[in-house]
Amino acid sequence: MNATVRRETHGASLWHAVSRNRRERPALQSGLAVDLAIVGGGFSGLSTALHAAGKGLSVAVLEAEFIAWGATGRNAGFVVPNFAKMDPVDILAHLGPSRGERLIDFAAGSADLVFRLIRQHGIDCDAVQNGWIQPAHSPAAFEKVKSRAGQWAQLGRPAVTLDRQEIEALTGVPGYAGGWMDRCGGVLNPVAYARGLADAAEYAGAHRRPD
Repeated sequence: MNATVRRETHGASLWHAVSRNRRERPALQSGLAVDLAIVGGGFSGLSTALHAAGKGLSVAVLEAEFIAWGATGRNAGFVVPNFAKMDPVDILAHLGPSRGERLIDFAAGSADLVFRLIRQHGIDCDAVQNGWIQPAHSPAAFEKVKSRAGQWAQLGRPAVTLDRQEIEALTGVPGYAGGWMDRCGGVLNPVAYARGLADAAEYAGAHRRPD
């Protein structure tokens, strides 16, 4: 079995199978002179292409497989505007005030940026911005998430602590000690979102080869 057949039968994720707006694009056959060449058709590359093209740069996105082939098309689809392993106080301790605050601001505004792009460009990706919840499985874990929610709330983010009853009411799952929610988070179809970014970047003037 050759590599192409392997890729088509086993390489794509479920998101690719259920997503709309798949567009075929020819491979690059010759040289192309651009201001910015981006390698990889995932979230980062496509968003960079969209913003660069919007600033008037000539842009090309080069992808060896197809849009959202890698990690972009293989995640849960949650839009989470914070850090997986570290809280704001940890970021500041590691990076210092200047770089730490810039990174915190970047993460805090990430979900709002994603949903703003979706609205601005009319991207059809089943997006819902109704919050992101992190439940706590034990009293000790609940104390940790209360601290986390408090840190983000102090930074002006829409972060709230949820007690046991609120977590059960929102998730339908009993047994958690509590949790917290960032109300600007949400969920989307990541492959449909990436394809929408690609279309928006192309409309803004970016070249994309291949898909």
